[in-house]
Amino acid sequence: MSLEYAQARIQSRLGDRPNEALWAELSSARAFAAYLEAVRGSRMRAWVAGIGAASDLHQVDGNLHDRFREHIREVARWMPAEWRPAVLWLLRLFDLAAIGHLLAGRAPLPWMSRDEGLRAVLAAQSPSDMLLAVRVLVNTRAQHGATVAAGSGISPARLRAAWRAEWIRRWPPGERRGSCGVRSVLETFEQHLVRFGASGVAGSWRERALLEYALRKLFCRLTLDAGACFAYLGLVALDLERLRAELVRRAVGLPLREAA
Repeated sequence: MSLEYAQARIQSRLGDRPNEALWAELSSARAFAAYLEAVRGSRMRAWVAGIGAASDLHQVDGNLHDRFREHIREVARWMPAEWRPAVLWLLRLFDLAAIGHLLAGRAPLPWMSRDEGLRAVLAAQSPSDMLLAVRVLVNTRAQHGATVAAGSGISPARLRAAWRAEWIRRWPPGERRGSCGVRSVLETFEQHLVRFGASGVAGSWRERALLEYALRKLFCRLTLDAGACFAYLGLVALDLERLRAELVRRAVGLPLREAA
């Protein structure tokens, strides 16, 4: 595959993203089942496959994660071979919160056994085996070595740093230095995380809107650059985050900002 092929496929899928008119139309459905049915009748139908009117919150989350994982794998197949490892490493982002939970020495939660990304970790035969499996997943072994003890935990920032270091290692060698397009996407997300952490609940949706705008600009600027792929997947992630919030708030009766 080539970047030209990937760009054409991604451009086509980008046109299927929900616009504000669709979000407004969907918002008229007040009940969970009605909202789900409205989504099934829209261009977003594929994202809610496997979610039913009786699904609980873990099932909603799990199904949305599964659909996004499938799409990440699909996009990886469109990309040139040298970029596929970096695209597929995005799958591990889903696991970081659960990995932090396990590294803190807490017992696995029931939903974790249903999560495809965590099954290998939970299948470990002993706490030390589990810890080793977790460390391999997030590439912390070289960074922390013997200083990581069971139950000591790793902060979310350190987990993200470990994930990021491994992601960059999976870029083609010639792209790991300088200001390549993918690094521009990475810097955009890192700046967002700083602002988002300081925004509080009241500013969270504004920060998401700013991130969406920045990613759209990057996508347009990075034509025939691998960075366009990652900007696109960031936009899809924002759509799924919004969809999840809309489903959750109807399932439990929360305002949209609390459901986020």
